[in-house]
Amino acid sequence: TYLDYTQLNRHTLIAGGTGCGKTVSGMAIVEELLKKSGYSVIVFDPVGQWTGFVRKNEDRRMRALYKKFGLRGTKEFHANIVEITAKTMNADILYYMKRSGLTVFKLDKLTPKELDEFIELSLDRIYRAKFSETGSLRYLIVLDEVHRLLPKYGGKQAHIKLEQAVREFRKWGIG
Repeated sequence: TYLDYTQLNRHTLIAGGTGCGKTVSGMAIVEELLKKSGYSVIVFDPVGQWTGFVRKNEDRRMRALYKKFGLRGTKEFHANIVEITAKTMNADILYYMKRSGLTVFKLDKLTPKELDEFIELSLDRIYRAKFSETGSLRYLIVLDEVHRLLPKYGGKQAHIKLEQAVREFRKWGIG
């Protein structure tokens, strides 16, 4: 499939059943965007899957498939991995947004309540920063396992901030 990366500020939802490749699809989109220069990609990773970007693929079975798909060699991406714990919940997302490249907020040590609070705080900081308006993509925010923000999974307020983000972040070039 073809996805015009310049349109990612229009927002993208990857939906599907368990194990169908939602995270891998998201990683492929992020990987292609990182090959372009100047973008800031922030990933909220509640299960710790996104840290694989910092290592080359050494899986022989998977690498054997590269030729079939016209791929050559492996590549690692430099990523800033920020492990968030109950003690570091006040990490400044705006600092990381100002840096181009990939930042992964590894959130697997947080309780559902803490996860909700961290994402709500982060989205609120972005909203209040009042970036200059643009029609062009500047930043990409990835929320993996977003269903965890829903009240039935322990979420409280972050889903409300997420709704606000989906409605308003586009004008600042945030997808």
